[in-house]
Amino acid sequence: MQQIYEARPHLAWSRLALVAVLTGAVLAAAATRLHGGIFGGEPALANVQISPPAVTPVAQMATGTPKFPERTGGKSAAARGAPKAGVAALQARLAMHARHAWPTAPENPFRWQGRASATVPHTLTVEDLDAAALRAGWPKIDGWWPQMRRIITEYECPSLSTHCYNSADPNGGSYGLAQLNGREHFDSCGENFAMRYDPVVNLRVALCVRAALGHFGGRGGWGGADILGIK
Repeated sequence: MQQIYEARPHLAWSRLALVAVLTGAVLAAAATRLHGGIFGGEPALANVQISPPAVTPVAQMATGTPKFPERTGGKSAAARGAPKAGVAALQARLAMHARHAWPTAPENPFRWQGRASATVPHTLTVEDLDAAALRAGWPKIDGWWPQMRRIITEYECPSLSTHCYNSADPNGGSYGLAQLNGREHFDSCGENFAMRYDPVVNLRVALCVRAALGHFGGRGGWGGADILGIK
């Protein structure tokens, strides 16, 4: 065991000497290659003229600003920014209606809103009537709420009592602000007949009827519209 340990320092020094010899040989060969070549007729690297490679179109694209394929079918930025015809038409209609927009509706314009409004009579102000129409969805444009407002305030229910009732009309009579005849209108418009005196429900059914008829007076319409000359 002692002899093996004593021999190891000599092995290490031998390895270091071998590495030094090999390193020197590599450096000498490199110097020879640079200044004259080790093979006959081979030019030295120092005398070789190196020209830059020609720039090909592919290389030029790679080194320039990258251009990615269009994801929108090759449309220009201006074309992409322009709205489609249908969207533009909708935006135009919304802009038109905005000029005739209602004021913001209060969260609860009627302190009696709910089931109590269908069972306890109340007399509205004109402002209350407009607020109920807003919540019912009536457009504040010509041909819609302005005419319905006149029909209610000037003929059908001028007292603005939520429980206006005309027992002389057929089908059990006419109910509420809009004097809706019978329960058929409520059923066909998907509203609860028990809420017929609620101002918002009553006006919402009236809006449904007006939209279905396409007019106010005439067959199936309001008699007050005919008297007032409203079509």
